[in-house]
Amino acid sequence: PCPTQFHVIHPLSKQDRSVSAERIIVSNRFDQQKCALTLTRLEAEKQKQYIDKRQGERLRQKQQISLRSIKDSSASNRAENASAGDSVEMKMNGSK
Repeated sequence: PCPTQFHVIHPLSKQDRSVSAERIIVSNRFDQQKCALTLTRLEAEKQKQYIDKRQGERLRQKQQISLRSIKDSSASNRAENASAGDSVEMKMNGSK
């Protein structure tokens, strides 16, 4: 008779790994929904506020990132335009 606490863990293939991760995520989500049903009103409100706050933070981060990328691209455009302007001036002066 084998002791049950020593069970062999076989290395999972990539496919199995993603499936098991998905299963964990789904079961966690299910637990959260079940909790949400059994929570008192106050706790549910607190949790909702927390989730809203987190989503707001995430949205702000996304906006900052997009603003930053816009700034970067406009800066590089300005640099390109400046160099293009220099080459045009040179051509007009007859030098290459």
